[in-house]
Amino acid sequence: METTGKRKIFVDYIDYKTTIWQRIKVEAELSEEELQELKGLMGQQPAPSEAFEFLDKISPTVENEVLYGTDSPVCPNQDGNDETVIFYCADHKVIWDNSTAGGQ
Repeated sequence: METTGKRKIFVDYIDYKTTIWQRIKVEAELSEEELQELKGLMGQQPAPSEAFEFLDKISPTVENEVLYGTDSPVCPNQDGNDETVIFYCADHKVIWDNSTAGGQ
């Protein structure tokens, strides 16, 4: 990546936010009450750790599988205008992002 003149900037890594499907294998026989509780929890789209904490209580086996190939990019306007692509240099300083504030 070049900047003004002949000076170059070293880009160490890029963080890139995406959405991706995950499959949670549960194999549980649920009462109607447990099913309603599960629907209520998952309807709130909890963090995976919260979902697993609940699922561990109702199933002896809980497995998580990332469904690679189902990912899609997230744009800043889908994420509260926060950055969704960030370039970092070697000392972890942000050198560019695509937020509405810094994405030009």
